[in-house]
Formats: sequence, structure tokens, C-alpha cells
Amino acid sequence: MLAEHLSYVEDVQRTRLFTQAVERVVKANDDVLDLGCGVGILGLLCLQGSAKSVIGVDKTAIVEIASRVYAVVSRTKRSGPVRMDASRFLLSDRVDLIVCDHVGYFGLDYGILKMLKDARRRFLKMGGRIVPQGLGLHLAPVGGQQSSRIARGWTREGIPAGFHALNAYTVNTKHAVELRLEDVLGLPALLGEIDFMTETRESFSYKAELTITRGGKLEGLAGWFDCTLCEGVTMTNSPLRHDRINRSQAFFPIEEAIEVSDGDRLRVTMAMRPDENVFAWTLEHVPTGRRFRQSTLQGEILDADDLRRARPDHVPVPTVDARAGAIVLGYCDGRLSLREIEEAVLHDHPDLFPTPEAIRDFVRSWLAGWTR
Repeated sequence: MLAEHLSYVEDVQRTRLFTQAVERVVKANDDVLDLGCGVGILGLLCLQGSAKSVIGVDKTAIVEIASRVYAVVSRTKRSGPVRMDASRFLLSDRVDLIVCDHVGYFGLDYGILKMLKDARRRFLKMGGRIVPQGLGLHLAPVGGQQSSRIARGWTREGIPAGFHALNAYTVNTKHAVELRLEDVLGLPALLGEIDFMTETRESFSYKAELTITRGGKLEGLAGWFDCTLCEGVTMTNSPLRHDRINRSQAFFPIEEAIEVSDGDRLRVTMAMRPDENVFAWTLEHVPTGRRFRQSTLQGEILDADDLRRARPDHVPVPTVDARAGAIVLGYCDGRLSLREIEEAVLHDHPDLFPTPEAIRDFVRSWLAGWTR
């Protein structure tokens, strides 16, 4: 977890751009909400500026680090991170500014849209501000060794033939990729722009026509973003920009790599429900008429039980773990300690799991996840 957040903090370009945005947007005595605060870098920038208070929200234990970070500069200002899913968080007073960097590889694929739609409705004052303000989504044809290794991984030399069919899952999956300039085989198309202050859609559908400007082997499509933090400050993960931040692009493979030449036209579509991480893309190579249709729904590994449980007419019943969890929670009366609950469950339900060790492990993990 810390290694991931270190990569954010040590991204000098990202920090520089957010610093510029904070300097332009934060006003004296602003109350700020930092959504998905992580180690607290954005809240720290606000506290170092003119913000009066910062509240950070993150659903992971990383908020303990944010608490220490805030304390360094907030002795005269109100601050405090809260460990909770933002959708369940309650705030007594609305804030002047919301900051958030849940910008995914393809802009919307890390939950930022759903998070900000909820937050601006429940937390933001009238006339309040959001950083980032919005973003544009770009799509381009790509090739290169890294894309090939991802897209054709299960069919590479040395992989037993019995595993080759698994490539059907790989080519229906959105991947993170680190593209080089020479991997991009044509100019990108701007699919659309999202305004985080007004956007209400849950699904998006785009069409574009791309032209090959560098012949080679086409492995699929790549997506990236240009994100407007505030007026005059934009960050991007575009492989075409030398000033990009250190964030991967999104790679959408096609079923089979094809040779393309300068001037070839491609007709592409991209449909997505980013809050559900569902993406579907098509690519038509106009000169040959070859057409590819992929979807992350086809890339999911599901068994018959998964499909059955997803049906609207399915009648759910508690699992073994759910029934056992209900038994454990029944002992949480506000007086018994963890050790006392373990002993009580072992005494009263010795057959809950095959061994006493399994029962103890379950009690501890269940209480860690479902109690405070």
C-alpha cells in the first residue's frame, strides 16, 4: 500500500500541478474535503495554503498516515482524516472545496465520477469548487512490444497449447500499459469531455475515426486523459507529452494483431459504464473490412454460481460464512472482549469450522471487518 502511495507523492510533475491548482483555487478560511485522501498529499497542500480546515476521507488504513501528515502543519488549523467509504460518510457542515485525485488510467475508471457526483450533492456549499474541474478522454491506435506481450501473453512461445484459449479473456480486459511515443500508431481522437460540477450520466458511448500515421502491427487501442485541475492548470498521462505525470495509460486489445499502413482508416467505438468498470470497444480496419468486438464482460471469469446469483429472480440465502458471521456478531454486546468472544464461540459452537484454529481465525477476521 505504501509503495503505491509513494509513487504518487514522488511524482514531481503531479505535485507541482496540484500545488499550482491549490494556490489558484483555495481561498482564505476555506473548509476543504479531500476525498480518497490516501496519505494526505492534497490535504497537506491545502493546509500549507490558506485553507482553514481539511477533512480527509479514505476507506483504507492509510488514513493513519494522513493523520500524521496533517499534524505536521495543522496545529493552528482544524484537520482530521476519517476511515470510511465516502458514500457512507456524513458531514455536519458543507465545505467550500472538494479535492480528489481518483483519476484513473482512462480518466473515469477509478471511481471519481460516482464519488464526485455524490460529494457535490451532499457536501459542497452553494458556489463551492471542485479540483479537478473535469477531463477529456482520448483514444489512439497502438502497437509495440509491451502491448503485444499483454495482448498475446497466453499464446506466446513456450506456453503449453492447452492454455492458449485463455487469451480470449486477456483480449477482453482493460490493462494498464506504459506506452512510448513510438508505440502510438496514429493521432488520438478526443472522445468527449466531462465536467465534474455538472455531469450526471452513468454510461457513455463514443464513436471516432482514426488514421494510421506510423505503419506497423496494430495490437489495439489506448486511452488516456487530459485533466483540468483548474483554469490554466492541466495534467495528462498522454504518452505524446513530455510533461505527463507518472500514470499508466489504459490498453484495450483486439483479438488478433493486424498489419496497418500509413493512411489506413479505423472506425472505433467505445461504450462504458465506468462506475461498474464495464467497457466495450469495437475496431474496424476500413481497408480490409476486418472488425473486432471486445468487452470486459467477456473477460470476466465466472462460474455457473456467479451467473445464477446475478439473475434478478435469484432468491439469495446466507452463505456458510454469513451464517457464522451472524453467530459471531451476536456476541458483540459492548461488554465482551475479543478474547472472550473467541472463547464463547469455541465453547458454544465447537463445530462451526473444522478446527479451533479455524474458528479463532474466522472470529478475528470477521470482527476486524465488521466492528469498531
